[in-house]
Amino acid sequence: SVQIGLDGLKVTEANSGRAMRSYELSHISRWQSRGNDLLLYTRTPVDLEERRLTLQGDEHTIRSALDTLTCSCMQLAELLQSKQSTVDQE
Repeated sequence: SVQIGLDGLKVTEANSGRAMRSYELSHISRWQSRGNDLLLYTRTPVDLEERRLTLQGDEHTIRSALDTLTCSCMQLAELLQSKQSTVDQE
C-alpha cells in the first residue's frame, strides 16, 4: 500500500505496514498518470540520475493518489513560501 502526505510518499508492506520505501516530497521531481499506472520520477541527493517508480491500481485509486500527491505538493509549497515570507520580513 501507499501513504501520501506532507512528509512524503511511503510504500508499505500490506500485511505488516512496514515501510519498504520512503520518498520526501522534495525528492519527487515529476509524475504522470498512464491508465492504471502512476509514474513517479525521483531523485535523491545520492542519485546521479532520476529513478522511476511505477504504482499500479484501479483507475479510482490512481486518480485519488494523483490528487493527494498534487494537494500535498501544493500545501508544502505554500508552507515553504509562507516561511520564506516570514524570514524576509524579519
